[in-house]
Amino acid sequence: MFASVLAAGLDNLSTRNNSNSKISGDNSSGKVEGNSNTKLYTDKSILNILENSNCNLNFVNVSAKLTNSSNSDVTWKNGDLMVDNCSNSQLRGDPDDGKCSFNSNSNLKFSGKGTISCEFRNNSNTDASLPEGGIVKAIGNSNLKINGGSQNLVVEDTKNLHIRSTPFKNRFQVVQQGKWFSWLPSFGQQPSCENEANNLRYELDYAKTGKIIRSKYLAGDFSFDLTHSRDEVQVQLGSGGNLRDVRIDKVSGKSVIVTGTGADGSRQELEIQGPNTVSVKDDGRTVLISLCDQAGL
Repeated sequence: MFASVLAAGLDNLSTRNNSNSKISGDNSSGKVEGNSNTKLYTDKSILNILENSNCNLNFVNVSAKLTNSSNSDVTWKNGDLMVDNCSNSQLRGDPDDGKCSFNSNSNLKFSGKGTISCEFRNNSNTDASLPEGGIVKAIGNSNLKINGGSQNLVVEDTKNLHIRSTPFKNRFQVVQQGKWFSWLPSFGQQPSCENEANNLRYELDYAKTGKIIRSKYLAGDFSFDLTHSRDEVQVQLGSGGNLRDVRIDKVSGKSVIVTGTGADGSRQELEIQGPNTVSVKDDGRTVLISLCDQAGL
């Protein structure tokens, strides 16, 4: 069956059990034709697309929910978007301070404009291009790639996370908090005021692709493993990608500068910062970030 829908002026449009659907509209007029097994109703200004395949959607000034659909192509502006249990879909939007949520999808590609807040939960193979600003939260995902996006990024229990955020240089920073702990990204950890070893936050800024797998990190082309105890955080350097001649170039109080040579011969730099003293072990490849204020002892 083939469904072609030009929907506009409807507070809410719901289509179910269609294939090869095309839906477009604005807020001035509406038309429905050539459909089978299509249900329309109006309620709370939401566009519902249920159990469709091969949908081509284009809508303005309305929030939408796409559920149990595959091979969908969606373009929207000015409104929230919810996408659940969809596969092989491509989405483009300018939500104008709107919110987007993506739940239990696979092979999803998303491109957003304007100030946008996104939540990615239990997705696999997601590629998202995001503008600066807004909030990005990712929980329980695998193979999540974020290009650009917010400075406010929270990650929990996610495997194979790739981050590309151009406004920043390569930096790994440890910041101690008050009596509770959160780390950015955080892998399923809970706030605690009992374990002082967790009274800190990890912040990672990337100028090039970043990758996080549990305690393994890749910032630009710099790779390192992370462990921590009550008194210190250890950052053990490795070499990732085509980076050569990785070495600790400068130690200064609360920071260490690590340098390397890229495949094109360019010099790359990673800054590792701590809340207190930062030092280097005798192996020349392990940075020790003290969590104790030696001056206060």
